[in-house]
Amino acid sequence: MASQGIKLLTNWTTAVMELYSWKLLHPTNEYDNKECPKNAEAYERATRYNYSSEEKYALVEVIGMIKGLSLLMHRMEHHLSAGIRHHIYYLVQRFVQVSIRDSIRKAVKGKKLQTKTILLAIRDVCIDWLDGKERNDDPALRGEKDPKSGFHLEVPRRCIGLSSTQVSFTVLPDLPFISLTLYNILLYTPVFICKSKALSHCACAKTSTQV
Repeated sequence: MASQGIKLLTNWTTAVMELYSWKLLHPTNEYDNKECPKNAEAYERATRYNYSSEEKYALVEVIGMIKGLSLLMHRMEHHLSAGIRHHIYYLVQRFVQVSIRDSIRKAVKGKKLQTKTILLAIRDVCIDWLDGKERNDDPALRGEKDPKSGFHLEVPRRCIGLSSTQVSFTVLPDLPFISLTLYNILLYTPVFICKSKALSHCACAKTSTQV
């Protein structure tokens, strides 16, 4: 829900700014708009006389939705940030404890020391063992296959955000949706939401003033 809300805010704000920028680059004239006087300033032709009634109505609607959603997300900040941290924490731990094992096994089996060192460094920086002790009996560390009974690893679930060091060291190939934006949400959710709200208000105010 947090991801969808932020995407909507981004898309709506971008649409408003794109329209505003397009109007600045394509000013009207007395031929296209009969209400535009011949002696109108260039900025007036790009803003004041460059929006139809339908465009003004649509802008007011979109700006209202941006402000409403921003306020709603700001009120739900505590719940959203906790859910984001809990979910991404689990995904990261599942990656460094389970998914990365196949890559480590292949690196050890193929005697690729540098690759093994990098993978183990990523794991050691980001991993959070359930009981606080490393599993030295992992067959992947010896380049061996898991036993027929399987190698069970219980991934903990905690509501903890990643540190900046963990973010910079972690490579998440099976989590393509975790982009820089979501990393910022994870680490700085309160700041991000406040900035998003301020940005949307700034964009709305600027466009509303010109229209």
